[in-house]
Amino acid sequence: MNIPIAMRLNYGPHQVDVVGKLDSGLYQDDPMFGTNAVISSTPVFLIERLRIASEKMSGTDMHFDFPGHAGESYTVQYRDTLDAAQVWATLTNVPAQPADAMQLITDVNTSSSPTRFYRVRVP
Repeated sequence: MNIPIAMRLNYGPHQVDVVGKLDSGLYQDDPMFGTNAVISSTPVFLIERLRIASEKMSGTDMHFDFPGHAGESYTVQYRDTLDAAQVWATLTNVPAQPADAMQLITDVNTSSSPTRFYRVRVP
C-alpha cells in the first residue's frame, strides 16, 4: 500500500499522472496490455501566486480585489507597521466559493495610522 505524501507545489503548470496496480499484480500501464496500457492523468492545472489585482483609496477606506479560486477560502489580515512585534489582525474571512471569482475587500480604516499593510492567507 502506498501512503500519500503531502508536498508543496512550485508555481507554474502541473499535471498528476497515476498508475494503478491491478488485482493480478500488474500495473495498468504494463506493456503486456498493448494499446490498452494506460496512465491516468489529470488535466493540466496552474499554481499561481496570489496577487492583488487592483486597489483604490476612497477617503480613509481601502478597496482592493484579488482572484479567488473555486473551493478556496481566504483570510485577509492587516497591521499598521511591518514591525514583527505587531501581530496581524484579521480584517475578514472570505468563504470558499463554487467558482473562480474576484474577491472585493473593503477596509473601513478608523485608526489614526497613515499606513496599513495587508496580507491574504490561504488556510
